[in-house]
Amino acid sequence: MKFRFIFFYSIAALMLIATFVCCSESDSREVSYNSKSQTSEINQNQTSDITWYGYDEGMALGKKEGKKLLLHFYADWCVYCKKMDKEIFSQKDAADFINKNFIPIRLNSDVDTQLAEAYHVSGLPTTCFLDQNGENIKTISGYLPKEMFMAYMKYIQTDSYRNMTFRAFMGVE
Repeated sequence: MKFRFIFFYSIAALMLIATFVCCSESDSREVSYNSKSQTSEINQNQTSDITWYGYDEGMALGKKEGKKLLLHFYADWCVYCKKMDKEIFSQKDAADFINKNFIPIRLNSDVDTQLAEAYHVSGLPTTCFLDQNGENIKTISGYLPKEMFMAYMKYIQTDSYRNMTFRAFMGVE
């Protein structure tokens, strides 16, 4: 019985330490957003030049301009969401490509729970590519390296998804 008690508290202590270490990683380029996705604003410390829109505004703009939408779900606690911010969204080439070819919408899945449920978000980060009418083209769950994420964006942007698989687009089929 004493062994179980010690074992249980040792495991609990290790989990607490792991949580502290994992969640205490800070980045001076953190992103902050308004809640309920009306208009998302990027903190001045963020070097990204992506013009993020709230859901309603972005959906209307996509329809008006006839552009595809990039719907990105994140959470403040999500380590891979922060990694995606740092390694993809804060990079000039990715930001320029997104601004030129998509209407980018950013949603906090902990705040916009109904939208996260409507788009079947089951893990973070999740990125949905939609046509200008809001119809889902492709959903990517989880983190992707920049090169792969850029390839998916080009696959969607060029309408290649209409007549070939992503594997064929990449030349591996």
